[in-house]
Amino acid sequence: MIELTESSWGPHASAGRPLFVQFWAPWSSACRRLAETAATLERHFAGKVDFGRVSVDDHPALCADLDVRVIPLLMLFL
Repeated sequence: MIELTESSWGPHASAGRPLFVQFWAPWSSACRRLAETAATLERHFAGKVDFGRVSVDDHPALCADLDVRVIPLLMLFL
């Protein structure tokens, strides 16, 4: 799973493949539980969908731009 940042967002979001993103925080137990499900999806859709995650603590500006208000949050960008 790709660690997405403000600087890496653009190239990944415009790569021409679907992008599945998990917005998370390390202190959130719900995010940690959901990480296993996201990893299973990543294995199942390998080569068809790109998978990444954004730490809401480390990248608040990116989260604000994407209107992320709650975590965990999963989004699929087509």
